[in-house]
Amino acid sequence: SDCGSHRTCENYKCVDPCRTSCGAGADCVVRNHVAVCTCPRLTTGNPFSHCRRLTNKEICAPCGQNTNCQIVGGDQPICSCKPNYFGDPLMGCTRECESDSH
Repeated sequence: SDCGSHRTCENYKCVDPCRTSCGAGADCVVRNHVAVCTCPRLTTGNPFSHCRRLTNKEICAPCGQNTNCQIVGGDQPICSCKPNYFGDPLMGCTRECESDSH
């Protein structure tokens, strides 16, 4: 191709392949005449059609049952057991014995 590696030939003209290849909200870089589309940080989806922001639920997905999740830095979940629950917040928290059944 007579076009530089960051362009592609379309109808006998050198054009930017990112112009028409990626979906809404996607990032695009050109590698060897081909558009490489990706969803940016803090987003998800199909980069060829549409990228959307991650929901808090998706960011907090690593937290186990009976936990609270605090999001720091925009995308870092900090998991902790709910009050009166104990255990590993990534595996899930359980209540300590509330009464002795004996």
